[in-house]
Amino acid sequence: MTDLAQLDSLARTLPGSFHLVASLDGRVRVQGTASGLRLVFHAAVQGIAVAASTADLLARATGATPDRGELAVRLLWPVPHPLYETSVFQGVRAVSPGDALYLAADGSTTRTSSWWVPPEPARTLAAGAPLVRQALTEAVAARTDRGGVVSCDLSGGLDSTSVCFLADRSPARVIASTWPGRDPADDDLGWAKRAASHLPEVDHVVWDADESPLVYTDLLDIDDPMDEPTIGVMDRARVLHHLPALRARGSRLHLTGIGGDHIAWCSEAYYHRLLRRHPGVALRQLRGFKVLFNWPSAAMARALRRCAALPAVAGGRRRAPPRPTARRRHRRSGLVGPAPSVPLGHP
Repeated sequence: MTDLAQLDSLARTLPGSFHLVASLDGRVRVQGTASGLRLVFHAAVQGIAVAASTADLLARATGATPDRGELAVRLLWPVPHPLYETSVFQGVRAVSPGDALYLAADGSTTRTSSWWVPPEPARTLAAGAPLVRQALTEAVAARTDRGGVVSCDLSGGLDSTSVCFLADRSPARVIASTWPGRDPADDDLGWAKRAASHLPEVDHVVWDADESPLVYTDLLDIDDPMDEPTIGVMDRARVLHHLPALRARGSRLHLTGIGGDHIAWCSEAYYHRLLRRHPGVALRQLRGFKVLFNWPSAAMARALRRCAALPAVAGGRRRAPPRPTARRRHRRSGLVGPAPSVPLGHP
């Protein structure tokens, strides 16, 4: 290899979730994932450019304090692109997902370069589905091909169910884990059992719903190091509660369906524009949101009329805003602390 930029093509082909670090003649290249799950930050520490995977580490090294404006932005839900592609600490800079950070050999300068850009939205759903399936298959295989025992969430939803079926194809022995909801109207358990009936080799474990921690359990006792506020702390206790029991059953790795919504979901604000361009499609999708979130019809109609989305204006000309490359705010996906003895995998 004669140029660190030659790693661009390699990085685009490697499955899995990791940081890629390379050095050549003293120059260093550091990058995370295009999804934004693995991030890169940098700051000047005593005049030397230093890179890290977490912003709080650099903040401690430099004595940086939080930026109140950035913290206020994080209270939005969801955080609009590209406002989440920043650091919440003053003097600590974030590298956008899909970019690589280059550090000079003497540590005096840094620069970034794109190694991945989102494709143009030209494919139909039917044409894009096989590519999503291939990427998900490769991601699960990267974690299960070693064999042994792995566990998977099997909530009954499409996200974790898909991962569980793919894991079942691997050499690993699979334990499927289902937490029933406490709400009598929750039918996820029925769907989970229906899925498990097609997986005869999978050990399906259904936990006692009454033993599941409630939302906000132990919220004030969380001391996990985090770069920024995250909504994931709400149900941290519930997400991590069953992992010791899965470890006792031999699981070396736990897979979740977290991430599926972040790929297939979009901000509800998108429907302002879609309603003008494709009203039939927008109304069909909005009907689903209305049922899901119990939106009152009149209030929904007023919001659509009042908050019609407009393209950005620059230099007297209208232009569309840039397309997002990743959803950085979900990088910890609600799993804000290390799993007790069981590594957590996010395909």
